[in-house]
Amino acid sequence: MSDKKKKLPARIICYGDSNTYGYDPRDRGRYGSEIRWPEAMGAWLRDQGLDCQTVNEGMNGRAVDLRGLTDPVMPDPDGFFAHMLLRDAPCALVVIMMGSNNLNGLGGVDRVAMGIRRYLVTGRSLAVWSGEPRFLLLSTPYTTGEGFSGSGEQLVRIMAEEKELTKALRQLSVEMDCGFLDVNQFASAEGYDRSHLTEEGHLALARGIGARVLDMLG
Repeated sequence: MSDKKKKLPARIICYGDSNTYGYDPRDRGRYGSEIRWPEAMGAWLRDQGLDCQTVNEGMNGRAVDLRGLTDPVMPDPDGFFAHMLLRDAPCALVVIMMGSNNLNGLGGVDRVAMGIRRYLVTGRSLAVWSGEPRFLLLSTPYTTGEGFSGSGEQLVRIMAEEKELTKALRQLSVEMDCGFLDVNQFASAEGYDRSHLTEEGHLALARGIGARVLDMLG
């Protein structure tokens, strides 16, 4: 019997809010696994020859934790992000699409970017990696105007903050030497309630993000 350990598939953790979870606003349910971008991306990557497993760590309503941002000894306020990575280890790549639920004056773009930076610092401090720590930051899918349920003032503020956050995350990716991708070149939150991705949007993100992941891991 060989003493060599069998090589495990590259495990890709997808951390996000309802647009990662796969929330379907039509019935407040969830799209099927063949539609949700993390799982659909995994299938696409395997079709391209990458031995991988994707883990969907999306949750409805999740926001970036902004507590304790001025305290350098408080990297992860409630420990959830660290516990998640320890549970899902070994990790080859962590993909983060967060920030939508902190906008509309609820957090401030700079503080949201600081909170996402804390995810990177926390993750890199843990022995959870199958190789070098790798992160891919994603922009949030932009809200579109037609059919938006809030006020016009809210819409203007949210749309401006979304673009500011994209710039901040791009800068953060350079500072922290990790990947970045603006997902709005593939899809925006243009369906049903103008805040969540449609089935077509999920599938478009699956291939668009998948190509970037393949570039990082392939």
